[in-house]
Amino acid sequence: MKALYVLTIALLLCSAAYTQTIIKGKITDQQSGEVLPGATIANGKTVITASDKGEFEIRLTDDGTSLAVSYAGYETKVITVPANTGFVVIGMNSSNINLSTVVVTGYENNRRLLETAGAIGVLKASQLQRGDNRDIMAAMNTVPGVKMEAYSTGNYRIAIRGSLLNNPWGIRNVRVYWNDLPLSSPDGTTQKSIDFDPALIGSVEVLKGPSGSMYGAGNGGVLLIRNTKAGADENSLETGYTAGSYGYSRFEASYKTSGENFNIAANVVSQRYDGYRENNWGNKDVINLFSQFKTSEKRTLNLFVTHVTGSLGIAGALNAFQADSMPRQAGQYNKDNKTSVKKYDATAFGVSQTYRFSSHFTNTTGVYGNFQTYDHPFGTGIYYNGYLKESLTGYGGRTRFVYAPVLGSISSRFSIGGEYQYQHQFGNTFTVINDEAGSWPETGDLYQNDIVVSKSAMLFAQAEFDLPRSFFLTLGASYTNLSYDILDMLKTAGHVDYSGLLQFPDKISPRIGLVKTIGKNLAVHGSISSGYSPPPVWEINNYDGTLNKDIQPEGGVNYEIGFRGNMLNSKLNLDVTAYQMNLKNAIVPVAQANGTTAYKNAGATNQKGIEAAVSYLLLSDREQLVSLLKPWISYTFNDYRFRDYKTQSYDDGSSSVITVDNSGKKVTGVVPNSVAAGVDLDTRPGIYLNTTFYYYDKVPLNDANTYYADAYALLNLKIGYRKTFNRIGLDLSCGVNNVTDTQYSSLLLYNADATAYGAPPQFYNPSPGINYYGGARLKYSFK
Repeated sequence: MKALYVLTIALLLCSAAYTQTIIKGKITDQQSGEVLPGATIANGKTVITASDKGEFEIRLTDDGTSLAVSYAGYETKVITVPANTGFVVIGMNSSNINLSTVVVTGYENNRRLLETAGAIGVLKASQLQRGDNRDIMAAMNTVPGVKMEAYSTGNYRIAIRGSLLNNPWGIRNVRVYWNDLPLSSPDGTTQKSIDFDPALIGSVEVLKGPSGSMYGAGNGGVLLIRNTKAGADENSLETGYTAGSYGYSRFEASYKTSGENFNIAANVVSQRYDGYRENNWGNKDVINLFSQFKTSEKRTLNLFVTHVTGSLGIAGALNAFQADSMPRQAGQYNKDNKTSVKKYDATAFGVSQTYRFSSHFTNTTGVYGNFQTYDHPFGTGIYYNGYLKESLTGYGGRTRFVYAPVLGSISSRFSIGGEYQYQHQFGNTFTVINDEAGSWPETGDLYQNDIVVSKSAMLFAQAEFDLPRSFFLTLGASYTNLSYDILDMLKTAGHVDYSGLLQFPDKISPRIGLVKTIGKNLAVHGSISSGYSPPPVWEINNYDGTLNKDIQPEGGVNYEIGFRGNMLNSKLNLDVTAYQMNLKNAIVPVAQANGTTAYKNAGATNQKGIEAAVSYLLLSDREQLVSLLKPWISYTFNDYRFRDYKTQSYDDGSSSVITVDNSGKKVTGVVPNSVAAGVDLDTRPGIYLNTTFYYYDKVPLNDANTYYADAYALLNLKIGYRKTFNRIGLDLSCGVNNVTDTQYSSLLLYNADATAYGAPPQFYNPSPGINYYGGARLKYSFK
């Protein structure tokens, strides 16, 4: 009997063991794919940690039991694992940038940020979606050294370590890459090929300062944007709706799926905004598709397609009295003539392939194309106005070979490649006819009709060496050729044909960087880099129809040194950089008669600055009521001065040009001190809170430094509830922007006094007062 009892117990134990399921898997960063060693995996009371390779093995007691995965600096993830799952890859979303583990692609090195020389800001999806999701402007302005502004939703300008003095609209002097393919124009400007929508973007890397050794022309910097994509082994459908003040509404939907050899993400966005000011609307509809296929062990293919169509109103600038007393009004001319981009359409696509010849030798090659059209009545008054109808077609490609041998005891990496861009820009500018104030204007007489073909070709090479004693050396250089070919097709009587080829001098841009790591978590770095910024097409086309053939690119040399890393068990992250850039041949606007503007090379600037970002992970424990508590702050100090800087303005009274020497003055449009700070909080029940505070110092509005915009501070709050119920994820949120109802103008029109003709200068484009929003997101996981 005793033997039978023992046998029965043994059989029951064997049966229980047999019914248990063993799950094997790997924990990775959802965006980069990097493994997360030491991640915690919990199943009921069973808790294990992932190996140094991020792998784990855990025994489940019931079919369909969930796994809770947590890792310091990442959002806790709960997934349901079916009993027949053999191996699962779990992607984690970062809630904290850990400088010891985050991998960056900047400078084409694909290594830890800790081992990279250069000032690089990193924004993950969770940071990009910290606000109302209208755009990424609020997130971009948390990166030290970056200032992103909007005339209206969909019409942006960005400064990275620089002035917006000669950047009245659009994005100039900043190179933009989408999934490793260049989508800036050859002249360094960025149109609407890619919409800066947080639903489409998985991550942004901001390379500050000249990066010409790998990315071509531009003293400002580079934006490396990556498409949002599906997490590991994901199959989900998500939809969301947000509504807010001033007629803001937004619908978005996405489908994401992935497997061992593929990753597909499709996104749709429809957004409407009436605008804070009169004639200040912004509407858009976007569709985006990203796919990645691993066709073999050696070959990976990537494809993306984005189309956006929309319209936006331009309210125009106000003088100080108007901005203070009636900030929501539009400029009278803008209101009467509905100045706007009445309609824009932009399509961009790209295909790339990465082929691994061996473990030491790879090639990545991609091609892209974009098509854009604009219907754009513009102007500020009777002396400056027009109706532009324009179409742009561009294409190009980029290839890079990487060879990574081990030279004795030194690991090395050699990169060589090239990039080619072509853009055909066909523009017709007409006079404006409008018989009824407030109605849509019509086109009048044609006064400018041209085709501008811009081409750029670049060759680049880089060598990296992992030296003894934890030194990392990078040497790189590029060769760039740039030209604008202009065909003037206007055939009116008395018009002088200004067709011609503008060939800029070929440019070699070298860079050297050195990093010394201190232990596993700290590093110091320094670099010297050279760059140049060509004049965009709009700066060579004078308003009177003549061609500005004498203008030359700006040139700059940048010196910087920095310190980054984490301490206190990876809870404290800090990144500090000091730099000085000497800019020559600075391009400045020259005010002329009747309110028109031309551009010329007129001097130089000395640009010194300090950028610092600090965050502290006070709490990160999914078992606690407050599962995440992270305060953070970024600070930017700028001391930019004109050197040998002379400007010209037109005096209407004497009908003459006046030259003024502004050497030693502060550079127009550069904020001396700015701060962004906040607190991110998550709780075990699912309630979360994001607070963001901004402070901007007073800024000079003109070259003579006789006008300044006042300093201002902003506070934004967002609170929400996020929970997963089996396969359904729910996210409810609401928020307040500009809690204190501060009256301010983020976007300013510099040197407006030069064309005021005795009237109060119109510097200001008032930004929204206090505004509210609320939304809901629903996600269904098929797995």
